[in-house]
Amino acid sequence: MPQRALPGYDDIYFKNSSEEFKNLWNYANQLIAWTTITPLFYTGAIGGSEFLTYNAGKLYVCINSIYSMGAANINSRYIEIFDMANAAMMQLGENITYFNVATVSVMYNLNSPVIKNYWFSRIVPNGANYMIFNGYRLTI
Repeated sequence: MPQRALPGYDDIYFKNSSEEFKNLWNYANQLIAWTTITPLFYTGAIGGSEFLTYNAGKLYVCINSIYSMGAANINSRYIEIFDMANAAMMQLGENITYFNVATVSVMYNLNSPVIKNYWFSRIVPNGANYMIFNGYRLTI
């Protein structure tokens, strides 16, 4: 199967991309026989977004993303990333544990994970409420 190029693959912008992104693109390019590639920049609430719904005919190739985990809470929060078979691949979270003497409980102070150069078919937020996504959506 001949390798299809990312729009702009041969132009100066892709030539100046990081080696990590080039490796990611070469790998993701082989995962599905895509017919449509859509550049996608999304910033907004995770709830109700297209990223929550599984569809075997789509794959997201992410250049850069940020997930907002909100304020301190008694629960650990994370994002689950799913592969093309709708199986969980990994969990993203940056929880800092501390003891709150006022409530006499363990609390989680949260940082927002910033993740670059990965792919997924869908995400499931566990306590995360906002995201920024910059990348591509491939569809069959």
